[in-house]
Amino acid sequence: MELTKISVIVPFMNVEAYLEECLESLAKQTHPNLEIVMIDDGSTDGSSKIAEAYADRYSHFYLYSQPNQGVAEARNHGLRRATGEWIGFVDSDDWVRAEMFEQLHKAAEKTSSDIAVCGHARQYGARVTEFNDEVKSIVLNREQALYELFKGEIYRFALWNKLYKKSLFANVTFPPGKIHEDLAISPSLFINAEKTVVLAWTGYVYRARENSILMERYHKGRMDSYEAWEYIIEKMTLKEPAVMPEVWRRYTWWTIDALYTVMHDLASRKEANQFFGAIRTSFIKNYDAIAPHITDKKTAVKIKMIRSGFFYAKESNRLLVVNIMQRLQRGG
Repeated sequence: MELTKISVIVPFMNVEAYLEECLESLAKQTHPNLEIVMIDDGSTDGSSKIAEAYADRYSHFYLYSQPNQGVAEARNHGLRRATGEWIGFVDSDDWVRAEMFEQLHKAAEKTSSDIAVCGHARQYGARVTEFNDEVKSIVLNREQALYELFKGEIYRFALWNKLYKKSLFANVTFPPGKIHEDLAISPSLFINAEKTVVLAWTGYVYRARENSILMERYHKGRMDSYEAWEYIIEKMTLKEPAVMPEVWRRYTWWTIDALYTVMHDLASRKEANQFFGAIRTSFIKNYDAIAPHITDKKTAVKIKMIRSGFFYAKESNRLLVVNIMQRLQRGG
C-alpha cells in the first residue's frame, strides 16, 4: 500500500546563495512519498536555474512560476498545486534534517493528530545551534494547542517546523500582499485541528540572516501584523474564549516588542513617533480587555504609558510620543 503523500511547499525569490542547500536537504528526505512544490515568485537572479535543475533531476520536484506577488500569494499558489494529504512549508533560505517529514508524519499518524510540530535549530553564518535528538513528544487537544501557540514557549506562529493535514486549509488562505502571513493564518489552522503532537526532536534549521524581510528596519509593511491581530482577536473571542487571556498577553508582548524595534531601527524622531501613533491606535482599542490579564508590574507600567500617549525606554533613553491633537482624536 502506498504511503500517504506529503506536499512540501517552497516559495523562493532571489535566494541563489541558499536555495541549493535547501533543496538538497529535501532531496534527501527519508519519507518515501514526498512531492516538493517549488514556487518561483519572480526571481531575477540564478534561483530559477537552480530550481529547474532539481525539477529535471528528480521526478517528485515540481517548479511553478508567477510574477512577483510576495510570499503569501506564492504559498497560496503552492497550496493550489499540492496533491498530498499533508502539507509542509520550508523557507528557501533554510534547510531540514533528512528524517524531518518522516518523523512528523509518523508522530501524527501514531497519535491521530492533525498537526505535528518539531523543534528547530538556528544557523548564524556557519554556526548551527545544538540539535535535540530526544524522541519524547506530547499530545495536546485544541484548547491546549492554542494556549501553547500564544504562549510561544514550545512553538510559535511560524509554519516551517510543522506538518498539517491538508483539510485544515479548507477556507483558509494567506492574505495576498501582506507580510506576517504566518501570524495571520496559524491560529485558524490550530482552531481547525482536534489534536496536535509536539516532538522535542530537532528537525528544522532556521537561517538568521540580516537581509530577510523581518530583519529590515521597521517599515510600513510591518503594520500588517495589526490587521492580522484584529482578525485573530475576533476569531479567538468567538471560537476559543477560554484562551483569550493568553491571546491578550501575546498581543501585548508583540506591541511592546514592536515599539522597542521602532526605537532601535528609526533614527528619525518624527518617523518613529508616527509608527508609535499607528501602533498605539490599534492597541488602545483593546486596552480595557487587555489590562486585567497583565499581572507583571513592569509590563503593566508599559501599557499604561502607551495608553497615555508616550513610551520611554530607559535602556536607550528614547521617548516616543503622540501629539495632543492625535491623542484627543483617537480616544487617548
